[in-house]
Amino acid sequence: MLKKIKTAIAYCSAMLMIVAATMSANAANEVTINDSANVAVGDTFTYSMFISDAQSGIMGMQAYVFYDTDYLEIDTSSISFETLNGVIYNGNLDGYMTFNFSDINNYADFSSRSQLVSMNFKVKKAGNTNVRYFIKEMYDSNMVTLSAYTITYDIVYNEKTIVSDQIPVVEDSEKYINHYQGNFINYLDGKGDDNTNEKNDHKAVIGEKTTMVPQNNQNDNQYTDVTQNGSGSSVTTIVIVCGCVLLAAAIAGVMYFRNKENKKNEVNTDSDNIDNDMP
Repeated sequence: MLKKIKTAIAYCSAMLMIVAATMSANAANEVTINDSANVAVGDTFTYSMFISDAQSGIMGMQAYVFYDTDYLEIDTSSISFETLNGVIYNGNLDGYMTFNFSDINNYADFSSRSQLVSMNFKVKKAGNTNVRYFIKEMYDSNMVTLSAYTITYDIVYNEKTIVSDQIPVVEDSEKYINHYQGNFINYLDGKGDDNTNEKNDHKAVIGEKTTMVPQNNQNDNQYTDVTQNGSGSSVTTIVIVCGCVLLAAAIAGVMYFRNKENKKNEVNTDSDNIDNDMP
């Protein structure tokens, strides 16, 4: 009897070791995303962000999605926007993608849960990583920053939703937030001040606010960050060139009218001389 018990114990121990080894092998070949999802190396998953509970239609926004290139590779052809029209985006940046939306005629309705953006990632190596987001601007038809909303995310893997309706991770690297901070405040609970449950201690990630220059475009007030690289530096160049052109035009105008006045004075002087020469 004792021999049978020892045999059973040995058998169970062996099985536990096999299971543990299998689990360890699987973990060594998986990446953990946002501490909530495991995906095998070489496989692809879909990350989608959603907005709900918006108190008004969204006329414009600018946002970013960050990821670690050591662990993940984005499929730029998979980037999609179900709810937004006229989106301009760039998925070929190093470690993040960005998108900008503005439509003065058709406001985006996020009163109920609707997809904001979706994209596929391929897992490059095992470990732990996060997919993060940061919103610079999100405003309504009156150019007022939204104060009631709920931001969530899903992860779909092997055609199954393995993460649903969870709070996304906010990017907190100073490298990015100090560069992209706008009027929108990125709260850690993914909610606005008007609909959060954390009224007394609403934690947020806030960077240094950059300089904003208002621009009027078809009666729609837009704001361009002149401190950004790329398009921002182009805007700065355009502003400087336009300023030089206006200054040159002003100088030319002054010289023209001054020259015209001098000629007028010369004519008057000649007339006076003619009058004086007459008997």
